[in-house]
Amino acid sequence: MFYFGCLLMGLAIAIQAFGHHALQTLLNVKQLTMFDTASRYVMWGSIWVMVLGIASRFLRVSSFGMALIFTGLMLFCGSLFAYIVVPSPLLMMATPIGGVFMIAGFWIVAIYGWIGSDNSKQVSNSARKNTII
Repeated sequence: MFYFGCLLMGLAIAIQAFGHHALQTLLNVKQLTMFDTASRYVMWGSIWVMVLGIASRFLRVSSFGMALIFTGLMLFCGSLFAYIVVPSPLLMMATPIGGVFMIAGFWIVAIYGWIGSDNSKQVSNSARKNTII
């Protein structure tokens, strides 16, 4: 996942550069704001994908939660990028769904990690009790 996050970060930088250099004169203020929001979320999302990729080497990280985060990121940002090109209200309905997926994904990762850390403490405590007795 870390390497995928690095690829996503490269994409985010390319999107930001494209928006700054090529789209300034082509888009109106509302479209530029949407583009900026979507590109910032791609950048932040790539950072979190890298962080979770590193964390998954040392901690319990839910694959389902990570998939929700990534899916939400693509829905959220993709719908904003697509809306700039094709302003359809249907596309804008995907934006909050993507946001909910990202939120749910982070919550699942957190809960999965907490539950896992509680179980590992119980196992290690019972293992210590068995070695003492």
